[in-house]
Amino acid sequence: MNKPAFLLLSALLLCAAPPGFADPFKVRSVAVEVTGVSSVDGQRAAQSEAKTKAANQLVRRLTLAEDRSAAGGLVIDAATALRLAAGVDTEDEKRSATSYRAVVTVNFDPRAVRSYLDARNVPFVESQAAKAMIVPVSGPGVSVQSWGAAWSGAVDAEALTPYAASQESWDRSPAWESLQAEARTLGALRAVLAEAYLERGQIYVKLTDRRFAEPDVTLAIAGPFADLTSARNGVVAEMETAWKRSSIIRSVGSTGMSLVARFSTLADWVRIHRGLEGSRIISALQVEALTTRGADVSFVYAGRPDQLAADLRAKGLYLRAGETGWTLEASAGQ
Repeated sequence: MNKPAFLLLSALLLCAAPPGFADPFKVRSVAVEVTGVSSVDGQRAAQSEAKTKAANQLVRRLTLAEDRSAAGGLVIDAATALRLAAGVDTEDEKRSATSYRAVVTVNFDPRAVRSYLDARNVPFVESQAAKAMIVPVSGPGVSVQSWGAAWSGAVDAEALTPYAASQESWDRSPAWESLQAEARTLGALRAVLAEAYLERGQIYVKLTDRRFAEPDVTLAIAGPFADLTSARNGVVAEMETAWKRSSIIRSVGSTGMSLVARFSTLADWVRIHRGLEGSRIISALQVEALTTRGADVSFVYAGRPDQLAADLRAKGLYLRAGETGWTLEASAGQ
């Protein structure tokens, strides 16, 4: 490639901001209350309680229930929480002569958390999935209006699987073309169709990942649930479980890969490079050759090829195996 084009590509890589993912080692909005003591002692006790509550929430967020069970339950005590926590930020507090109440954010030391889980042979995930637009779809026995209302205004950018609910609910499965404009507005790389239906008096929800020019992926069938509010909460929990199942690395060692990154614009190359560079399972990244239309890239990765594909898919990148080898492209749907 010519020198000016190479310099422009290099400048874009240096200036581009990394993906805006939330910190999975931060636990927000932990409510605590201590009574019967002075406000000073209450604050000290409340912070200890908050760290303990948040540490147990964090472990549940990053790990699967079966892995915690195999490790004896992984219940974090106050002393362990103190070692894992890096600091507490107060969101709101109320003091009196004999009580202290607060809502806090607890920040954890990623290295300490990793060491704690590794020492107990508990695999874990440490990155978010791609943001999803959740699309309420009503099947037999479920009202379109009621299921849509259950999701009204629902949004969480801090969840392991960040999401924002669509403003529209459907009585049939919508095509991506009907969802793309709103997904772009919400900054979502994908839609998750949440199709609720009634079976034997209970509610189930089929979750389908739908994206531009990609085959659908069935994430889970959640349920049974007694009501639509429980179903909504269960959908979020199932999305997180599906992400952990696809992303947690259980194998040891690493595998080398060489691929061709294809792009039509410099912005797409920046997205590809940032996605590879930001992957938690990729190391030793090398750009072997670079033109204005493509790049030869090599690296090593942990886990299976499908886990690598899932990790890159969360960043809007699509890994494919073809007759001439592996290729990687940025999504054209955003």
